[in-house]
Amino acid sequence: MPRSLPAGATGSSSLDNLQAALAPLLVDPSGRAVSSADAFDGRTPGPGRPLAPSEPRGSEPRSWFPWAGYNLSYVPRREFRDLTPFQMLRNLADLCDVVRICLEDVKQQVVGFGYDFKARDEKSQAQTSELAAVRKFWRRPDGENHFDSWLTRALEDVLVIDALSFYRWRTKGGDPFALQLLDGATIKPIVDFRGIPPAPPVVAYQQIISGRVESEFTRPWHDAQRRQPDGKPKVELVYAPRHPRTFSPYGQSNVERIVMTLNMLLRRQHMDLAFYTSGNIPDAFWKCPEGWTASQIEEAQKLFDELLSGNADLRSKLKLMPGGQGTGLENPRGDDKWSYEFMEWFGRIVCWCFGVSFLPIGKMVNRATSEQADASETDSGTKPLQKFLKTRIDTEIEEFLGYAGIEFIWKDEKQADERLQMEKNIGYVGAGIYKIDEVRETEGKKPIGAPPFTETGAGLVKLGPELEIVGAKAGPQATGNGAPPAAAGSAAEVLAAAPKIPVLDRLAAPGLTRAAQEDLKRWRKVALKDLEKRRERRAFETTAIPGVLHTAISEWLEHASAHEDVLWGFRAITRARRPLLMARKRIRLELGLRAEALAHFRDRAPEIAALALRYYQESAQERSAWTEGRDGQPPDDEIDQAMRWDVFQGKVEPRLADAFADGGTLAEQQIPGEGISFGLLDEAATTYAEERAAELVGMRRLEDGSLVKNPDSKWAVSKTVRDRIHDTVAKATEEGWTGKQLAAELESGTIWEARADMIARTEVAIAVNQGAAETYRAAGVETGTVLDGPGCLEDGHDDGQRGVNGETWALAKFQQYPVGHPHCRRDFAANVEEAREAA
Repeated sequence: MPRSLPAGATGSSSLDNLQAALAPLLVDPSGRAVSSADAFDGRTPGPGRPLAPSEPRGSEPRSWFPWAGYNLSYVPRREFRDLTPFQMLRNLADLCDVVRICLEDVKQQVVGFGYDFKARDEKSQAQTSELAAVRKFWRRPDGENHFDSWLTRALEDVLVIDALSFYRWRTKGGDPFALQLLDGATIKPIVDFRGIPPAPPVVAYQQIISGRVESEFTRPWHDAQRRQPDGKPKVELVYAPRHPRTFSPYGQSNVERIVMTLNMLLRRQHMDLAFYTSGNIPDAFWKCPEGWTASQIEEAQKLFDELLSGNADLRSKLKLMPGGQGTGLENPRGDDKWSYEFMEWFGRIVCWCFGVSFLPIGKMVNRATSEQADASETDSGTKPLQKFLKTRIDTEIEEFLGYAGIEFIWKDEKQADERLQMEKNIGYVGAGIYKIDEVRETEGKKPIGAPPFTETGAGLVKLGPELEIVGAKAGPQATGNGAPPAAAGSAAEVLAAAPKIPVLDRLAAPGLTRAAQEDLKRWRKVALKDLEKRRERRAFETTAIPGVLHTAISEWLEHASAHEDVLWGFRAITRARRPLLMARKRIRLELGLRAEALAHFRDRAPEIAALALRYYQESAQERSAWTEGRDGQPPDDEIDQAMRWDVFQGKVEPRLADAFADGGTLAEQQIPGEGISFGLLDEAATTYAEERAAELVGMRRLEDGSLVKNPDSKWAVSKTVRDRIHDTVAKATEEGWTGKQLAAELESGTIWEARADMIARTEVAIAVNQGAAETYRAAGVETGTVLDGPGCLEDGHDDGQRGVNGETWALAKFQQYPVGHPHCRRDFAANVEEAREAA
């Protein structure tokens, strides 16, 4: 039956009426009635008043509750009774051999990776002074030990006690000096009432040794300033548990996770060890005949022991006992209870905890299981640990050294080795050295029954008593030497499915005789050796190589100054669809632009040297301030004024226009029909040259013809020149050069020749390809094949990747990526069938 409202109450929805109506229904936990005033205090309506907080409303919450006297404990980690003491964790790591093996394996894996530093801005060009300073510091982070040794010591504390601690050691002037690793087991985190280490300048950590406070530290200030705002020195300690938890300032290490398992494992190992050391149960007993007295048994035992003592083949003694008939042996110990499966289970748990593969201690497994275990080891062990270390190192680079634009990176050399092996296998199979099945067996794959073959200009030639063409190459290359096309066999299908990675150890130019191909191989070897020995190019005499091809390669080698240039030149000139004309024109264009750029740089070099020398000498008394910034460096705007980029722009514009026009002319020879109007091509070349020349000096041309600064210019010469000058001044500061040495270095031709070479090769390649692309676009071409160098990508260069050579691109994409990197010589073979259809 519903309750009626109390006397005097109305049906109003006001709070007073609601309180009066519900008052008889509200009771406290003891069962006594609660008044409406107590039940409703304007906070939480409901059956009973909640407990009032001890702190006023709006107070900051606690991370966890540090009990009274927490900060008074002088043994780190003993404040928590449930946490394993630091010393016990270290004892477990040292006493348990499986744990120590896993620890060392993890450390060797991490230290075995290569590492480097790079600019966070991907558009950054050459190595800057900041990179040089960062690399120099991390070569010996603590001022004494090399990085590998420093990292090994840090990993020990991360994996065993999870208390990585290092002190940011500064000079008296406040400059970064070293990152000194401390024993994390001696660090006591101090917490405030909220349960977190207080912010600086309040003390947040104490180092406690032998029950005494040795020193005090603050948390990091999270800035790169030399001193505190009040001018006092910073005393920063980085305390970085890898696995922090909310209820404690301490972390949980890998060893602590398996304390119970390690306890069992150590006791089992101790029991097994006792069997070989202090065990008192012999291998066997012999019951002596009844009636023997104790003295007779003792005398017989001594005699028996004397007979067997010193015999290395009989380690266990035969024990004589009374009470038997002397008819046999009895072994009360029974069979050995040691179990391989049980011990392997322990080992697997430890390996799993550390992210280490169990394969070295487990039973033999197949290849698939092995690869899966290796992948799991990387995902659960090495990668997370590398990410943690990278974060810590990046933080120190930014906050301690003061270089926010530099980051630490790991290098996976294992993947590079695997990629190199893959390329070798492809080359061996194509050359007929290995069969496909032989390579598949080394990779753990089943044979497919593919016959041995070699790759030639005619296609795939099956090896055997009689050569047989089993698969011909498509296109005009397949018939270049008169070989008839044939249906692709199984070997050809397998090869077609393989990654299209250029194999530089083979030259199979279409239409060339075997003698010509062998001469090309020898010539390439001679050219590489000349380049390596840095001697003048030797002429290569041959009657097998066609004269026009010999001339083109000779001209190319005269301009090649890198190992990659020689390799790419032999491959491109012998295989490209229009190699000879392309090589001759590009070399001529590059030499012309190089001459213009080099002449300008040499004209401006004395003024640049005088400018740098003035700032260098002014800061000679403040060499220690170098790490703070670019002290002693000439400002960028003064460098730009001294370089007279407006004059440089006027010199390179005609050269870029010529390269653009020649690229269009090369493309016209591929297009059927009447071609494109030369007037239109010249107008496009002029427009391109004006825009690109402005971008080269860091400017952008507006519609009215005026120039403004362009912060997004790609591969700007002005920036690379400034970086090179800064690097030279930084090197002079670091090595203590005299002013005369600095001036001589800046006035020498070494710096400027490298800049001129880069400008000539890169800008000619861009201009030629943009001119060709403009002609292709006007003729209706939409797609084509990229002819690229080894490792060239779309917009970058990485020899560890296979590149884009041979890919089919849309013309718009080729215009977006005319080259892949500085010094690149990308080419584009247009799909002329599209042009024929359009014509």
